[in-house]
Amino acid sequence: MNRDVLTEEYAKFKELCPPEVLSTSRGEYICYSLGKGDPAVLLLPGGLADGEPFFSHLLALQPFGRIITLRYPYIGSIAGYVTSLGELLDQLNCPEVCVMGHSFGGILAQALVRSDPRRFTKVLLSHTTAADHRIPEEALKKRLGALKKAYRLIKVLPGFMVRKINAKKLDRITSMMREEEREFWVSYFRDKFDAKERRESLCMLKAMIDFGAHYRYSPEDLKGWAGEMLIIDSEGDNAIPRIERECVRRLYPRAERVTFEALGHMALLSERDRYISLYKRFFFPETSEE
Repeated sequence: MNRDVLTEEYAKFKELCPPEVLSTSRGEYICYSLGKGDPAVLLLPGGLADGEPFFSHLLALQPFGRIITLRYPYIGSIAGYVTSLGELLDQLNCPEVCVMGHSFGGILAQALVRSDPRRFTKVLLSHTTAADHRIPEEALKKRLGALKKAYRLIKVLPGFMVRKINAKKLDRITSMMREEEREFWVSYFRDKFDAKERRESLCMLKAMIDFGAHYRYSPEDLKGWAGEMLIIDSEGDNAIPRIERECVRRLYPRAERVTFEALGHMALLSERDRYISLYKRFFFPETSEE
């Protein structure tokens, strides 16, 4: 998809899908929803905290069911997000829901399905992380140390330095995109980063530190779960270390796996059509063309 097509789709999304603010005990979520009927599919964004970049996914999937994404409130703990997302789904009248979690959203998806296995019937984990007893503690300490360092830096750095960090992050996000679409996403994310509050970045980092420090999973956790799982990752993902990607695969031995050979952390944007095809096959198999 080139810049003009993405620009047109984004404008269409803004017209069809005005944001809705919903309150929970832990803060206000901004929700976007297109389509109707069952199954409902919840798309959980990563550390950018906002599902609006999934606009193209919502437009493509809305003929097949109700597609929901959101912007997170400032919470900072995994338990807080899990509790409030349960409340949010109650408000949205979703007693059963399929979920796609990308990166930090995948962290939340794993916690959600453990908290309420009957509610989450299908789980797609995209470019995410986890930890089990087979990951060396030194690797986990290194990861946790890097997150804590980032938290301390973001907390005290002047605004112009935070913007420089965000500019480097933007380069990483878009580095493996095709040039015809990279121009759109660079402009889009630059505007988002410029509007991003320091508090939002700190909350995301605090929640990831909480996950790294306190959450260890086992394949036995979901032994009685009757749902289905799909794991998508990339060999070229420079945000999730290989050892953590391997852990996700070990934790869910029954899951279907799709691995992209040379794509980055944001493959769900750069490979939009491949993702849509996987969504349809996994969430809406009766409509899939494959």
